[in-house]
Amino acid sequence: MWKVACVTGLNRARVQDLSSGSPRRLQGLKGQVSINVGIQEKRSVPLSEEEKEIQGLRNELQTLTEENQSMLEAVKQVREEEANVKKEIEAKREMPRGEICAVV
Repeated sequence: MWKVACVTGLNRARVQDLSSGSPRRLQGLKGQVSINVGIQEKRSVPLSEEEKEIQGLRNELQTLTEENQSMLEAVKQVREEEANVKKEIEAKREMPRGEICAVV
């Protein structure tokens, strides 16, 4: 007998008994699904084409999110470097003429 648990709300879950196809509703789970559904049992149920497509889209979204985060960090570094260069230029402009100074 295979069972799959699906959270349908904060206080409800639906348990599908795959051998008979009859769903039962359980109350009071408060978002926790701790029904005897092992990972191995859950994975042995083949995914439908729609579920495969959804999983592929989730994976793509995760990849794009990671790439976006990397780009945001690169932009942040470039802006910091740009701000430092502007500070150096301003410091050189404010130096008295005729004196040798080093910007550190």
